[in-house]
Amino acid sequence: MIQRAIYKNLIGGFILFSGLKISEIVYGFIFNLERSITNLEDALFKSIIDIFFIFLMLFIWYRFKIYFQIQRRQTSYSTIFLYFLIGLLFRIPDAIYALRWGNLFTYEDYKFFFIIQCFGALIEAPIVEEILFRGIFFVTLIRIHRFWGYMSSNILFVLWHISFSKLFGDGIWTISPTYSLSLFISGLFASVLYEKTGDIKVPIVFHFCLNLIPKSAQLISYHFGLF
Repeated sequence: MIQRAIYKNLIGGFILFSGLKISEIVYGFIFNLERSITNLEDALFKSIIDIFFIFLMLFIWYRFKIYFQIQRRQTSYSTIFLYFLIGLLFRIPDAIYALRWGNLFTYEDYKFFFIIQCFGALIEAPIVEEILFRGIFFVTLIRIHRFWGYMSSNILFVLWHISFSKLFGDGIWTISPTYSLSLFISGLFASVLYEKTGDIKVPIVFHFCLNLIPKSAQLISYHFGLF
């Protein structure tokens, strides 16, 4: 019975994974969102898609969360806070790299794109990705094998961040090895936080903070003219 539930969870997770990536390809192909958003119509379409993803994942979570519950491991709040802070430290190299992108604000369309990008990075990504990768994949896979549950769910998390929206344009854009490692380690910390708290809101907040660091770096770079 448990094995059957595991298969159902995995199949459902991969359907969601595939559906969300296909939609990214479609609206990336139509609007070329990887480069810039130059008008209100494109931005509204992107925002509507993001909001739809958020409500879809929240509905799935609250409707079926009984199947994705994880048994909390007894851990002190100070230990949880320590994991939280250490996990954020691994985002510092990305923040340093993001400083170099402050000069892009000289382009008027990028300022508009940045606002839409922040909504996706700070609101949509933490909710959608944590429910999918920690709430569904991680919880399901550790029931098969704890170590490989950590490894495989976060390998999927890294693969998720490969952008296929240029598939019909300049070719597939892939992520660098250093960024892949950063994503993998961040995912491990998010998984640990979820296992130790049993509350999906904790990795969501952690993910929000992770993405806030490079976004803040971009703004700092722009305002102080670092590059």
